[in-house]
Amino acid sequence: MLELRESKRINNFHLLRLLAAIEVFTAHGLAHLEVPVPEWVVEILWWFPGVPIFFIASGFLITQSYCKNGSLTVFFRNRILRIFPALWVCLLVSLAVVALFGAAGDFWTEGAFWRWLAAQLMAFSSLAQVVASGMFNTFGTHELNGALWTLSVELQFYLILPLLLFVVFKAKLKFLCVFSISLASIGIYLITIDYWTKGPVSNIILFSYTSVFPHLFVFLIGVCAYIYFDFIKRWLINRILWWLSTYIVWRVLLWQAGYAGYWAVEKNVFLMLITKLLLAGAVLSFAFSLSGLSQRILGDNDISYGVYIYHMVVINIWVELGFTGSFWPLWAGLLVTCFVASLSWRFIEKPALSMKKPRLLLPQLA
Repeated sequence: MLELRESKRINNFHLLRLLAAIEVFTAHGLAHLEVPVPEWVVEILWWFPGVPIFFIASGFLITQSYCKNGSLTVFFRNRILRIFPALWVCLLVSLAVVALFGAAGDFWTEGAFWRWLAAQLMAFSSLAQVVASGMFNTFGTHELNGALWTLSVELQFYLILPLLLFVVFKAKLKFLCVFSISLASIGIYLITIDYWTKGPVSNIILFSYTSVFPHLFVFLIGVCAYIYFDFIKRWLINRILWWLSTYIVWRVLLWQAGYAGYWAVEKNVFLMLITKLLLAGAVLSFAFSLSGLSQRILGDNDISYGVYIYHMVVINIWVELGFTGSFWPLWAGLLVTCFVASLSWRFIEKPALSMKKPRLLLPQLA
């Protein structure tokens, strides 16, 4: 197991997750704000997909959190403090925005609204989408905050990780156990995205795609990276230029071979796996290269979660106001989102995290 110590942050995970959140904002902003951009810009944006980056980083960090706590109660308590206080405030802000624009009507008197609210409070975004019954069709992008589906997956990662580690460490052939779980997850992923991209999406496919199972193999990359960090760190620490250049060359070759767009690569299991592994190498190497970069840029501020949960609120406001069709709403939206995320960090997330016990321990880098 990794040697741990209590100290200031020596990795770049805060900055990494912020860049991933900005990628998600940009992808959604370009689509919903109808920003005119060349096709190659969108293509390159898909080379660094925010959601898989989040899942890889989560695999590493959540495993670290679980292993250092030694208590399921402490582990789940800390996870709840990280996710729910800011999420609930975001939900209140979102509903206030809908009411401010006069799009709320009297749907709060309907049973569907309270079922939707209960699902949102528990971070079951896909269930909330099903029970919403088109309540927000007259507002913005017609969905209050669809990007929150990844939080449902994150919560499932939290729940499944203790059982997963128990099974893997009890297994005599640990590699075979991890390989079998990953293979099953990959199979579910390929089946799900085949239906997902053909549309329209049924509730079964919606619940499948927003469950832990099709994304577990990506999460496991981060889990294994943490467990075997002492062995692999020599190929990660301060190797970001090698990993990043290799990954970009690989993506350019795929592009030139006709694999344009995100799903074109994802549907080819061989190309998808190579791409995910190279991306994971770049992600984890960035986290452990350029020591102190995140600290110098962000200090102790971690606004990535705020950017992620609030970006669709801002985009919805922009769409409602008619701020579409040019670049300035995109840049302005990012600035507003970062400002709101900073407020969330200062007044909601940081106070909530101060109640976490024990304090965060990080890998000792030799």
